[in-house]
Amino acid sequence: MGIPLFLDSGAHGLYTEHVIKKQHREGYQWFTTKEFWKYVDEYAEFLHSHTAHHINVYANVDVIFNPELTWQVQQYLEKEHKLHPLPVIHFGTPIKWLHRYVDHGYDYIALGGLGQEAMKQEYIYWADQAFSIICDQPSQLPKCKVHGFAISSHELLVQYPWYSCDSTKW
Repeated sequence: MGIPLFLDSGAHGLYTEHVIKKQHREGYQWFTTKEFWKYVDEYAEFLHSHTAHHINVYANVDVIFNPELTWQVQQYLEKEHKLHPLPVIHFGTPIKWLHRYVDHGYDYIALGGLGQEAMKQEYIYWADQAFSIICDQPSQLPKCKVHGFAISSHELLVQYPWYSCDSTKW
């Protein structure tokens, strides 16, 4: 199978282009257009042509700060394309969404990190809640693997039981 690869969906780039650059005005409307769903379908086609031999893990096309639409995309990729993307929950998302993914039996979940101008202390407060769900067994070991997007702080790397992390900065 070669070297294991983890593929990011490009969701942060979509968020930057369609929400941040438009200063949040009407930006989220793009995520309900045919153009967005075409992007999701093309991502699925790419995955089908490369997962058999090259890509081991791939993230959902999450809609940052819109957990309902992120869930819809997750379900769409699973049901329509028979794929199993890594669910993504972002800092600040109500914890009930993490419960949803854990309760549905996902064994590998991604948590969005400090990439959206979050203050580290705010992130720690939220991550403490998230990991209290992920590590609620008597052993305090995680019941699923967790990927940390935008996690490069040594403090955060050692504070939580990540399975994997990434960052654009070292």
